[in-house]
This record gives sequence, C-alpha cells and structure tokens, in this order.
Amino acid sequence: MTKGFITLAVGEYYCKLAEHLYMSYKLFSGCNYPFYVITDENGKNRLSKLFDGVIVKDGFTNSSVDKICIFTESPFDETIFIDADSSVVNDLNYVFDVFEKNGSDLSAISRTTPLAKGENGVQFTAKTAELLGIKKDFPKFNGGVYYFRRSSESAKAFDFMFNELYPHYFNYELKQRHNSTRMADEPLVIAAMLKYGMETVPVESNIMFLLFEKKTR
Repeated sequence: MTKGFITLAVGEYYCKLAEHLYMSYKLFSGCNYPFYVITDENGKNRLSKLFDGVIVKDGFTNSSVDKICIFTESPFDETIFIDADSSVVNDLNYVFDVFEKNGSDLSAISRTTPLAKGENGVQFTAKTAELLGIKKDFPKFNGGVYYFRRSSESAKAFDFMFNELYPHYFNYELKQRHNSTRMADEPLVIAAMLKYGMETVPVESNIMFLLFEKKTR
C-alpha cells in the first residue's frame, strides 16, 4: 500500500507556510514517504519546485471547508494530512503505526466532549445528534492532522460527508464554535466518523501540539 503526507495551500500566505512545513518535514521527520500539496494553478508554479507532487484543483472558497477535498484528491492508499500552518519538530515514522493500530479508516487526534453538554460543546448541537441518530459522546478536535485509508468504509463516510452533510450543513446545525455562521471541516468529519463507528486517537498520543490552544476548565 502506498503511504504519504499531503497538505493544502492556496494563495501567497499559505504557499509560504506550506514551504516552511515541507522544509521542516525534510529536516526533522526522518521519513522517506512522499509529501504532496493540493493547490491552484498559481500555487503549482511555486510549489512544484519543492514538493514531491502537486495536485492542481480549482473552485476553492477560501474557507476551512476547502480542506475536505483532501479525502478525494489524495493519490495514496494511506494518507496523513497536515495543515500548512504547521511545523514538523520530531520523527514522524511512528505516526502511521499509531493510526493503523487505532483501526479506523478515518481518524484524527481528539479529546472527548460529553454529548450531554449539547450546545455548550462544540462542533454540533444536541439537535444535530438527534437528527443523525448519534447516541455516544463525540470527539473534539482540531483538524490540523487527519488520517485516512482508502477503503469501502472510508468511502461511505466521505460520500455521507459530501452528499448529505455538506449540502445541508446549517440544517443539521453543524458548527465549529457556538453560534458560528461559517462552515468548517471538523463538524463534517466528526459527524461522519460517529455515523460509521470510527474512532479517534487520544490527544495523549503526543502527535500534535497546539501552541496557542486556549485552556478551558
């Protein structure tokens, strides 16, 4: 099976960030897996000089929901997505093993938010859980890292995400934060994972660190 990393970069600012990400990957990851980038025509001219592969895609909306294109555009059987505004600071050879042992074909790194918190939680409301038939506590994560494996199970989750959740995002009261009116990728991924029984990797795995994460009690 082919394995690789991928990121998304559209516009001057994110192309600069993606260049930094790739260079930190080459310096610190210790990996020989290929690293691809999804971008537009302008980004291709710049990033093709650095990345192992460039995938050109049109129709970006300059919102975080653009990120869900990674699930259909990745050329790998197993993919780890890393946000362009990230830096690699350690060996990444073990990261695929962590996600593979987790056993889910779509995953992220999370804490758990009790379903009983309802609208005091993030990502979606109690009404969303009822509409989607979700009865278990839901993960709370930052979409800076995603893992996905090409399979019939992940295909079902992606189909549900693209053809049901995305077109009816606000009807389902999906949200990134309380009272948010912007679409985001995390609620789509969380709802799809819960529907198909996929599990996240606990934040204690120490794969990803958020430097500016706000601590809540």
